[in-house]
Amino acid sequence: MRLKQFRLGNNEWWFNEYLNGGLERYIMYGIPPGGFLTSLLAHDLPMAKARADHWNSKNFERIVKEIRHSGLPPEAVGSYEAISDWSNDKDGVRTVYTRRINELRLFNRLSGAPYNGYILDQS
Repeated sequence: MRLKQFRLGNNEWWFNEYLNGGLERYIMYGIPPGGFLTSLLAHDLPMAKARADHWNSKNFERIVKEIRHSGLPPEAVGSYEAISDWSNDKDGVRTVYTRRINELRLFNRLSGAPYNGYILDQS
């Protein structure tokens, strides 16, 4: 498995902490996000649009683009089934992923390098 950049923790004004926090908890701990983010991760855009609050509705296209190009693990997105499997750590995929991320975070902390976010590239 290779590592590649994962832009969790986007600091742009339009990508609020609610979305960052929801993504972090889902990807790292399997905690299912709220309805809007779940629909977005499942690629159910009509449902995501229906569940969007005023802020997410106003920024919908930019949020979709950011999520699609963020490099999220492919096993964690794409359908409601994939979200359920990731949350339930089916076949231990999330455990392997989070273990490697935590190792990288520790290495970066010990070496003084900033944590910029990374994902494992399964390809």
